[in-house]
Amino acid sequence: MTSLVLGVWALLAQPTLEPAAPRFTECLPGETASCACSSQLGMTIPGRALCTDSGRWAACGCEEAWPYLGPSCGSIECPPVAPESGGYDGRHCCTEGGACGIESPEAFGASGPCVEIGHDLGGVPDEEACGLRIPFVETVSCCRSDDRCGIWFPYANWDQVGCMEQAEVASYLKGNFVLRLLLIFNPFSLDDVETRNCVHPGD
Repeated sequence: MTSLVLGVWALLAQPTLEPAAPRFTECLPGETASCACSSQLGMTIPGRALCTDSGRWAACGCEEAWPYLGPSCGSIECPPVAPESGGYDGRHCCTEGGACGIESPEAFGASGPCVEIGHDLGGVPDEEACGLRIPFVETVSCCRSDDRCGIWFPYANWDQVGCMEQAEVASYLKGNFVLRLLLIFNPFSLDDVETRNCVHPGD
């Protein structure tokens, strides 16, 4: 009986805090906001979210562990990541080489890659030379600084990766079992995707 009473009290004592900001909401770099944080004991406790230099909210950090320094890979500090909202949103990971990366099991499968950040941040939108439509997947075609066509993922945190080569993204998507099922009766094939050339305006 005592444990039941304590359990009910714990639930009632948890503060009802909303996340710092909805998905993709812009903010002022350095700004902080209250949010709901999950403690090591699984309790909902007050936390704060930090607005990153890119003007997006990072994940909620518990006030007991503030300041929130962001994720890391060994001794390397990685850029803060925005809260995930499902779908193909990316999350922090560390590559096999120990570099900061982004991954999405929903997009690339449970054994999908951890893609190193800073792939090609100098890419520019280019639908004319690089236009590629992958059924059931929202993408933006881009021209990389090495004059190779690429793909941006318009989902949370993938902006840290940048413009990925088209064939590379197609190979990653092969790990998406649901997508492969949807493409069975579709004329589009991930195997046919090849990275084309383009002319980057910075050349």
